[in-house]
Amino acid sequence: MITKFRRSPTAALLARRWWSEPVEYSIQVAYFARRGILGSLQLLVATSTFVLALIPAAIGLSPAGAHDVKTTVVLWAVSVSALVVSSLWWCGRWPSRGWSGAFVVYADAAISTVVLVNPHPLAGLLATNALVLVSVYAIFFEGPRTLVAHTLWALTVSGVLAARMSVSPSADGLFAMTTTVTAFLSLVVVPSVVQFVVWMLRNDANDSLTDQLTGLYNRRGLNLLMDGLLRGLHAERSDSSDAVMVLVIDIDCFKRINDTYGHAEGDAALMRTAQRIREAVRASALVARSGGEEFVVADLTSRDSILTIAERVRCAIAEPGTPADLTASIGVTTMDLDDLADPATDPIAALNRAIDRADHAMFEAKHNGGNAVAFRPMTPHPGYRQSYPPL
Repeated sequence: MITKFRRSPTAALLARRWWSEPVEYSIQVAYFARRGILGSLQLLVATSTFVLALIPAAIGLSPAGAHDVKTTVVLWAVSVSALVVSSLWWCGRWPSRGWSGAFVVYADAAISTVVLVNPHPLAGLLATNALVLVSVYAIFFEGPRTLVAHTLWALTVSGVLAARMSVSPSADGLFAMTTTVTAFLSLVVVPSVVQFVVWMLRNDANDSLTDQLTGLYNRRGLNLLMDGLLRGLHAERSDSSDAVMVLVIDIDCFKRINDTYGHAEGDAALMRTAQRIREAVRASALVARSGGEEFVVADLTSRDSILTIAERVRCAIAEPGTPADLTASIGVTTMDLDDLADPATDPIAALNRAIDRADHAMFEAKHNGGNAVAFRPMTPHPGYRQSYPPL
């Protein structure tokens, strides 16, 4: 009997996942921040941008460089803008997701401008290797779509320069072809392969940060991203946002669900609860399954809306389900943003203290009959009501 083997679809499936998977920008930034190297990376980008500012200035000042006023103005405009961008990298915070994408667009435009106005096509073609630096940035902080768009742009610029070289009086066809192939390898093949490998390694690392059943973060993932929540959202706080809310949510009588309907329905109940929690809170909220039937939510909000949010989560979980209806006990606490603004504050230690406080509140709600919300502030204040029955 002859057995026929089909070619494995693994590579194609990986390629599709690589192309379609959303960019986990905040995770990547938090990863470098937790390891204390984000500042070094920021300095590296600032220095590279500063070098970009020096190159057009040098061309503009060189006797063999720009020969007309228009080209000189363009070169100095790029130089000045690069100095501004470099100073922002040097003095500012790490950029948001949107500004990161804008930086890639700016870097492509600035480098390409310097390359294309260079009166020597060969020097310009060699200078396209500076676009590899943009590829490296895109590999770590942008997705494959941004990398592909950047690569197509770099190829277009290289093609224009190669065409200029081919029609010049001193053209050397073999040399021009060799230089073009080298540019192709450096701009396309190497960055694409490296980005794909980094993506696979990143996915493997991210698997250790997420709960496989619900797709939510696990406790380790929550700890990793908490620093970004406190520092990133703190920069976006408004007059109405003055605290970080922490909820600890525990499904009531979960053992009965497993015993009555089986573990498959228990898993389905956990997945349904995870989805309902996610739908009841803001998209910016960190939602994690901390273990068993317990979940944690952390988000920036105002003190006035905390109990409303917690009640909305409780009602969402209590919506009828099939075949098992669920209820949950929810403990709530808050961390004051002004207290967390101190750079010396350890966000993980603060989170752990808040979760412990909310956990005590959750047990209070459970002891009061379940399907309830209980609130315990980190520092008790007179007049706070400690337990809130269902509406």
